[in-house]
Amino acid sequence: MDDKANENIENLSGGQKQRTAIARALAENPSIILADEPTGALDRKNSNEIMTLLKETAQSRLVIVITHDPKICDFADEVIHIKEHKIVTERQGNYETENAELSPKSSIKPSPLKLGIKNFRIHLKRYMAVALAVSVGVLAFLLSLSYGNIMAKNIDDFQEKNTAFGNGYIKTEKEMPELFSRLSDDERIENVYYQYVIQNISLSVDGNTENMTEKYPMPKATEKMSYGVMPRFGQNEIALSPSLAKKFDSQINNLIGKDLIFTYGQKEYRLTISGIFNAGYDDFFVSANIEQALYEKASKTTPYALSYDVKAFEDVVPVTQLVKEQGVQPQTAANEVEAMQNTFHNIQNMFLIVSVLVLVIAVFISTVLLVKMQNTRYHELGLLSALGFHKSTIRNMIVSENLLLSGLAILCNTVLVGFAMIISSLLGFAFAIGILELILSMFGTGMIVVIISMLAVLKPLNTEPAEALRK
Repeated sequence: MDDKANENIENLSGGQKQRTAIARALAENPSIILADEPTGALDRKNSNEIMTLLKETAQSRLVIVITHDPKICDFADEVIHIKEHKIVTERQGNYETENAELSPKSSIKPSPLKLGIKNFRIHLKRYMAVALAVSVGVLAFLLSLSYGNIMAKNIDDFQEKNTAFGNGYIKTEKEMPELFSRLSDDERIENVYYQYVIQNISLSVDGNTENMTEKYPMPKATEKMSYGVMPRFGQNEIALSPSLAKKFDSQINNLIGKDLIFTYGQKEYRLTISGIFNAGYDDFFVSANIEQALYEKASKTTPYALSYDVKAFEDVVPVTQLVKEQGVQPQTAANEVEAMQNTFHNIQNMFLIVSVLVLVIAVFISTVLLVKMQNTRYHELGLLSALGFHKSTIRNMIVSENLLLSGLAILCNTVLVGFAMIISSLLGFAFAIGILELILSMFGTGMIVVIISMLAVLKPLNTEPAEALRK
């Protein structure tokens, strides 16, 4: 071939090109030569010449030829082929070798975890986008729960400060034994008692005394508080109207928390001023336990009213309806309570709907990102199958990736929740989320990611390797 040294490759024949390829393969004096279909484009004459050259080369090194031409096998010392679904060897000539038999070694099993970690690093940016999308959705849902917890706490605080909202007042001029018995037996109701007009009362604060000729029972639930709260059962408290409070101190709010000596029927009661209510006349309310003690000394001729207290805020409306069904019109705060409950529930439902929509959108975006990413992996999964990776190994690799993605999503969720807590603290907003809710949110984040990622990879994973490589 030395006379062809300056020729362009286009001017060489097929046999000359093959000879050049053999020369190039021998240039570095390798110990093994791999020849893939070296006679594929040659006629029989040139094929025999090339195989003769390779036969000579095989005297000093190992030459492995891959071919579909059975006649080429005549040049081989040993032929390896498939027979009845088994790899077999046939010896063609006499030659010396250290190991004439084909003895396959046990293959090294690849680690699905290591493969999963490697692929996870390759697709890290997309996985970050998926984890962030799911975490934002879960955070929105947590904010909804937080808002619900805050609303529930506000309702509890409102009930604590507005204990009179549970009071029922029925004006009557006679005893009502049937209604009295029914209210007393109702587990939702407490402090059922008749009220009477009491006379000759003395009130004293810091040595300043005011006398009242008589006190008529009045409905508590219809009064609005200016300061403090209405008297609570068992607390020995009293609430004053502004006109009565000004007789003790011109700055009526200064009276909150002070002691008041209440004198009736030669007996003194030390009460704490709990609040000031909006009434345009001299009046007061005392704790139900104190009021009932006063009536024990009163002249019980004809009851003036029937009083009862509803224990739970949410029972005010149904209990009021129950009393009305008995043909009695009580004076309660049922309308105000119902309006507030409806407002609270509407706001909570609206916020919950918005949060669920945000969560659904986030899951949808995450699903789209994962499906698009997994659709790009047909070649990858097909190639792994073609290279001999077992389907279970590929599946375990995918599971490892999904678990890593789940961990990343949980980390993102934790960081976002922590960031939200810091921001809410700096801005003075409440973020009412318990430990159990945080744990459930992290578990939910991980489960959402695992489910949508496994669903996204089902189709590529179950596609035949040949079809996957064509996509």
